[in-house]
Amino acid sequence: MIGKTTIGSSFGGCVRYQFEGHKNSEEQKRAEILTAVGVRDGSPAQMIADFNRGRQLNPDLGKAVWHTSISFNPDDAAKLTSEKMLAVAQDYLQGMGLDQTQYVVIRHHDQPHPHFHLIANRVDNAGKTISDSHNYARSQALLKELSLQHGLTPVAERRAPKQRPERLLGADLTRHQLRQAVGQGLQVCSSGQAFKAAMQAQGITYQFRQNSTGQAVGVSFGKDGHTFKGSELDRGYSLAGINRQLKANHDRLQQQRALQPAPPEKPKEIPRPVAPPQVAKASTPPPSAEKAPELPAVERKWQEAYKDYTERINAQNAQIRANNRWIDQAAAHLAKHPTLKVAQDLKNQCPDYGLEQALAKQIKARESYQFRQEWIAEQRAQLTRQASSWLGLSREAREAKEKLAYLDNPQGSGLGRQMEEKHYTFWLRAQEGQKPEPPLRIVAKDHRKAEQPVLSLTDYDQRREVAERQAQAQQEQLKQRQNRGPKLGR
Repeated sequence: MIGKTTIGSSFGGCVRYQFEGHKNSEEQKRAEILTAVGVRDGSPAQMIADFNRGRQLNPDLGKAVWHTSISFNPDDAAKLTSEKMLAVAQDYLQGMGLDQTQYVVIRHHDQPHPHFHLIANRVDNAGKTISDSHNYARSQALLKELSLQHGLTPVAERRAPKQRPERLLGADLTRHQLRQAVGQGLQVCSSGQAFKAAMQAQGITYQFRQNSTGQAVGVSFGKDGHTFKGSELDRGYSLAGINRQLKANHDRLQQQRALQPAPPEKPKEIPRPVAPPQVAKASTPPPSAEKAPELPAVERKWQEAYKDYTERINAQNAQIRANNRWIDQAAAHLAKHPTLKVAQDLKNQCPDYGLEQALAKQIKARESYQFRQEWIAEQRAQLTRQASSWLGLSREAREAKEKLAYLDNPQGSGLGRQMEEKHYTFWLRAQEGQKPEPPLRIVAKDHRKAEQPVLSLTDYDQRREVAERQAQAQQEQLKQRQNRGPKLGR
């Protein structure tokens, strides 16, 4: 991840850029609003108006616009769903002290690398200024921490060639392929033997480094004549990191098996009477089986690799079936007991990342709803006391009566515009308090995964042959470029 922060003065220009791009530009930003807190998301105009109302709590602050864009490494694109990206954004907001003000998180789909934009008001909900001191250093340190927390490529490992994987050649291409292969293997394997088979199926070799006592202290991966340490591919791909991830996968698989109901006991079979022995009749020996035709040379070449490939796919499909069963059982259990405690327990045991993030979002929404209801109850009690003070004739008492009337009947009180202009923060929170209680549920069909089809031996051979020819062609191109001498001038 890499972040860029700009402190500005115009919410209008910053918000319009998220949807329209630069002025007179024909580019399509393809914006997706991940979340909006304290501002309406119906249109850019509404969003700009709400930001500008919020900044009036501190009108002396000229540069009230906090704009941060965060870009991710293309290697992380497969796991960067909108839910995952929102989780990163919320952790970033909290870490930078921007979670107690108006903000909006917008994802763009106009570039090959995943990225999102965050716009926040530097005037917080209490009217105080959010400091932008040392924002670059604080942001860099926080992004490094979040990359480890969310399993993303760290900031320090970002290099320019990685931004265009299709242009990589030689060692850079091999490094990119190894990183993807190791990452995919660690997602599905739960033992060292399964991980070894997954690597060998893709033509990857690896060896351990040992200390003077013979203990393994490191691991290296090799492909196409290039070798890299695991930590050079990713900080989490060291020997200790691989063992830790395999153990976590194994423990998660054991928990899933423990949740599955035990199979019913088979009824005991009634012993049958033993039939009297019969004299075997003489029979002619069976004709000798015809010798199977010899496999073509291409199929013989990849037969062992195909066996490892089928074992790996079958293991992945078994894991997918186990995860789907867990999701079905969890959906039924949460439908029967839709409480925060049950949702939190299921989130902690969830084997599917997308479902885990969906549950986290629902839990946060339910907790926020309960907080809003508690705030409204406290406001009612406080405003009731203020309305009765000084015989209800003071300015504070009259305002308290107006707020109580608005809380009791927001739509029919006729005070909506007055509350919005005079008591913006109260109006905004009271509006949020009228929202219905968010549900806690799992839609199993949205999270169940389809099993991977197993290629036939012929199709597998063809793909491997094509991949091998492409790798050889790339090596030839690289050699030609290295051997090409300098051009002589005229």
